[in-house]
Amino acid sequence: YQEELSNIAPTLYLAVDANKPWDSIQQNVNTLAEIFDKENKAKTELASLDKEIEEVKAKTSKLDQTALVTLVNEGQLSAYGSGSRFGLIHDVFGFKQADDQIKASTHGQSVSYEYILEKNPGILFVVDRTKAIGGDDSKDNVSANELIAQTDAGKNKKVISLQPDVWYLSGGGLESMKIMIEDVKQALN
Repeated sequence: YQEELSNIAPTLYLAVDANKPWDSIQQNVNTLAEIFDKENKAKTELASLDKEIEEVKAKTSKLDQTALVTLVNEGQLSAYGSGSRFGLIHDVFGFKQADDQIKASTHGQSVSYEYILEKNPGILFVVDRTKAIGGDDSKDNVSANELIAQTDAGKNKKVISLQPDVWYLSGGGLESMKIMIEDVKQALN
């Protein structure tokens, strides 16, 4: 709809490219900074985030654990890998994938608790979509599941709940990236 909307007013498309998330976030921030004459602030903020990302990557490069990113929605699970909407966990922060065969898609790959047990990630990241948009979240406590408890992530208290409103609804900005970095750092403690 960008062309149609451009007939009404100046229109920008600032979505995050899942194939190069950090590059596109930086590009989007710089575009907005130029519009609002805040280039120096953007440069400073992006440099600070870049430093934090590099610190996280230095730690993840030494991990012998794998990670799996999941989304839970009213008890149903989807997994996300590299190149997906939550792929920056692997592609930017450097966490090794528990399953490198996950096809990148908007809604993820539908999976079961048995699948997670089979892949046995050392770190399990969970985005609770229900908490982000509403609904019945009574079946969304992934860390309490008996099969998850048998995984390395479950045994070692590495089932990490990611802030759902940021990860599901509003990632890709300066403030959201700060929160995302803090979220993934939980796995490194």
